[in-house]
Amino acid sequence: MKSLITKSLIALSALWFAVSQTHAAEAGTPTLSDSVITVDVEPDTLPACTADIHGSTDRSEPVTPYMRRTERFRRSWNHLIPNQTSFQVAGGIGAFSISIGWYYGRREQWETDVLWGFVPKANGDDMHQTLTVKQRFVPWHLSLFKSHRWTVEPLTAGAFINCIFGEGFWEKAPSKYTKGYYGFNTKVRYNLFVGQRLRYNIPRRHRKFNRSVAFYYELSMSDLYLVSSIPNKQVSFFETLTLALGLRFQVF
Repeated sequence: MKSLITKSLIALSALWFAVSQTHAAEAGTPTLSDSVITVDVEPDTLPACTADIHGSTDRSEPVTPYMRRTERFRRSWNHLIPNQTSFQVAGGIGAFSISIGWYYGRREQWETDVLWGFVPKANGDDMHQTLTVKQRFVPWHLSLFKSHRWTVEPLTAGAFINCIFGEGFWEKAPSKYTKGYYGFNTKVRYNLFVGQRLRYNIPRRHRKFNRSVAFYYELSMSDLYLVSSIPNKQVSFFETLTLALGLRFQVF
């Protein structure tokens, strides 16, 4: 009899608890199920292997010599990514040429370009391709206005080596010519140049592909023209110069 009474009391208590929770929920009163129990745990008390649902640990991984060495290695390879391009007309390296290149130095005063160009068909000759490696020094970058939108580079100077491919161009004279008949080969030319540039720095909000664009001109002279003009008094200095016009794009 006692066990039956005890069971009845327990059932009535459970029924009363359920009904009270239902009325409280309808009235908007917080119930026991709406309560959240939080437990503050110090991070240091968690085991080292504790991870979130993505598998990453709460503790940051310590920087090791291996990680520092790997980061230096990545930065070194990043320097090999070209950060400028150009499109050039004439200049002794073909009718048209395009390039990839690098600018570097604390003041961005050094530049190295690799250009591919072509010489179109003329007077029955076939089209020829050219390859050029150019080294440039830019000592000054002068802003024209306070906004720094326009920059003038009053002097650019350097040297480049140009190689032309195709029949009729050789580095060593063919055997049909007497030894020493030609003092220069017809395949490779060495050149010096000077020039100027005007650069427009694109505002950050308008940049899509490039950081800046610059118009430039260069006057160059090859080793062959220089040596040939010295004994020939009828050839003026300006006739030995070659003019190049181009656009240079800073990518980043």
